[in-house]
Amino acid sequence: MSTKFTLSASLLPLTIGSVSLLVNLTGATVARGQSVASSVPTSQNSLVAKKSEPGSVLKLDQLEQPSTRAADLLPNCNNDLSEVSDTSFESPCQNRDEQIAQTDSSTQQGDGGGGILQPTKDRLQIKFAERDPYGFNFGLGSLIGEPSVLRGGTRLKPSPTVEQILSVFPVGGHLEKGFGPNQRTLFEFIGDAQGAVFDLSHTIIPETFPGQLSFNAQTTRSFVGAFTEGTEVNLPGGADPWVHRSGGGFEFLFPISSQFKVASGFNYQLVSVRTGAFTVNTSSVDELGNAVTITDDGQDTLTTFNLAALLKAVDDEASPTKGTKLALGIDASIPTGDAQISYGRFTGSVSQFVPLNLFGFAKGPRTLVLAFQAGTFVGDVPPYEAFAFGGSSTVRGFKGGEVGTGKSFILASAEYRFPIASNLRIIVDFDLQGALFFDYANDLNTAGEVIGEPANVRLKPGNGYGYGIALQAKTDFGLIRGDFAFNDAGDFVANFTVGDRY
Repeated sequence: MSTKFTLSASLLPLTIGSVSLLVNLTGATVARGQSVASSVPTSQNSLVAKKSEPGSVLKLDQLEQPSTRAADLLPNCNNDLSEVSDTSFESPCQNRDEQIAQTDSSTQQGDGGGGILQPTKDRLQIKFAERDPYGFNFGLGSLIGEPSVLRGGTRLKPSPTVEQILSVFPVGGHLEKGFGPNQRTLFEFIGDAQGAVFDLSHTIIPETFPGQLSFNAQTTRSFVGAFTEGTEVNLPGGADPWVHRSGGGFEFLFPISSQFKVASGFNYQLVSVRTGAFTVNTSSVDELGNAVTITDDGQDTLTTFNLAALLKAVDDEASPTKGTKLALGIDASIPTGDAQISYGRFTGSVSQFVPLNLFGFAKGPRTLVLAFQAGTFVGDVPPYEAFAFGGSSTVRGFKGGEVGTGKSFILASAEYRFPIASNLRIIVDFDLQGALFFDYANDLNTAGEVIGEPANVRLKPGNGYGYGIALQAKTDFGLIRGDFAFNDAGDFVANFTVGDRY
């Protein structure tokens, strides 16, 4: 039995979201009009009482979407309060600017409930100061919520088999300039010995229609699963193949509900295979003469229309114990440039969280997680776009991309989570839980349908399973995981990552 050891991570987003108290009070006005009316200035009492007359019925289609902007949530300061003789009465318009800033700050933390969509609590985010929606903010992790169809190494995909980026332990972070809860400019980065990612974006919530609009420019240089592991095959001259992606795009994200969101947009990329992270030397073939790009100059033009949908119907986003998560993705390549790449890529994943009290060693939830993913291409399959699997986010017990690279795939996982200890402290406070898991993936015999056949060239098996045990530390800033797994060949791999894999 051979022993392998890898250390990988993915600094993915975590937010500390909360719903604004003022938003709650706004919703409560409809349900408890009489109690709210007593706290409203005299000039507004008659209006509130009229809307809450006994026997009146409000239908959903008669209600407008409540505003989440601070200026709309606070009392109307245009009313004439000069007739109020009680000197002890405090005008609701006093310190209005301060109230707006406080309201905007709280609503920005929500997951689409007011302000720009923030990452959910199952992703890493470390703040070094209280977030200011009108100033500069910086920290570790990402501030990008999901779903997102923009390309970039800090953005989550509907499936981790898409544009898989390999890394050792990336040091990543963000720098944000806020212009209120509804507009920001964001710079994010990741860097280590196997990859460098830079993403600059601007996001705004339009005033005339719901949703948010984002533009970005990004560049990514990294190893990818298609060209690593298995039998070593390098570029001519012996250099390791680095995949460079540079370009930009725009997307529109529409929150259909607090649990269901859809994003669509376009992306333009220049994709090349090079001999290093910061070199201009490209290659169109490997040292055996197999294609690694479509064009002969080693650089392809890739223009795509992208669609993603995410349903998160779970009881707790930070640590789900019951519910369903469903993600769907469609990517359609539009033939452009010399490469004239034309494909449709379809991916889907579903995770089911089921309470199951088998065993545990402390107080806390016991949960069975069942997950399934699948995907396929129609048309061209460039090797750097094909599905690559193996590693901590797909099949534990293997290194990244070690199982295979295919035109199609299926991936199934089962994991039982149980508490070990709570209220521990090593530098930070955390709860410790364990997990028993099993992962299996198969390329459905489609490795030969990928341009250049990178998996066949490297003698990858095309299918495999892994099993083992995990230790997971639940902290205030995210989940830290250690996966210890064997694969079907008897090899052992340990992965240390941050953020939940489901």
